[in-house]
Amino acid sequence: MTPKPHTSISAAPVFDIHTHTQFAYCAQDVTAEAVIAKSREKNLAGVAITEHSPQLYCLRDDFWCAKHLFDQKLWRSPLHSRMPEFRREIFPLRSEFVSIGFEVEVDSCGDLVILDEDRADAEFLIGAVHWVNCDTTGLTPAAETLAFMKTCEQLLAGGVDILAHPWRYFGRAKLPVPKELYTELADMLAATGTAAEINYHTNAPDPEFFAMCIDRGVKIAIGSDSHNMSEAGEFGGHLETLALAADGKDISPLIFTPPQKLL
Repeated sequence: MTPKPHTSISAAPVFDIHTHTQFAYCAQDVTAEAVIAKSREKNLAGVAITEHSPQLYCLRDDFWCAKHLFDQKLWRSPLHSRMPEFRREIFPLRSEFVSIGFEVEVDSCGDLVILDEDRADAEFLIGAVHWVNCDTTGLTPAAETLAFMKTCEQLLAGGVDILAHPWRYFGRAKLPVPKELYTELADMLAATGTAAEINYHTNAPDPEFFAMCIDRGVKIAIGSDSHNMSEAGEFGGHLETLALAADGKDISPLIFTPPQKLL
């Protein structure tokens, strides 16, 4: 029997591992303070502020054209960085309830797009494939799929704690999801100790993939990926997917929560 979706966070407390702020170029009406307040109202176990590090380092147009993936100067230079302002406004919000992380990418040199000093002050990193880190001009769908897998491999090798929205890349690229590679990616996550994120922001996570992750002992992160306030604190679909993937197993030890920095 297909389990009914959970509708009450209070019945199954969730730590929202992935939210955005007023600093995001892709933000709609979110602010860090409002996300935190709604998370408390929804009786969440906690919330993480995880802004896009490349958006904090780069100009809007350079980010949306993915130029930062191919020119390290764009994200390593302080010239256009908003990170100091972000740190001044957001880092003081850290508490026993609020964690601070970053959503990072991997550039064409294989480096995570995060400066060492910012990585050191974050509780964890979420790795995301918004673009594959090579020129996709003329690539066949099969070659683009291989490029996606290589990008994932480089993210995991870089030491991210969570892989954001696995497989969402294909929907946005208007390509079929390569389900035949579910096992390979689940094995990669298990080998590197990286969590897989259940994420419904412009995404439809497949319980079949998460069942494979659970079978391998891969931790599961639950993230709203809130870009607007209607997404914050809403986890009905996430918990339904989790229940389907778990198939009756007690997977509470596998639910990812971040380590806390000393306050």
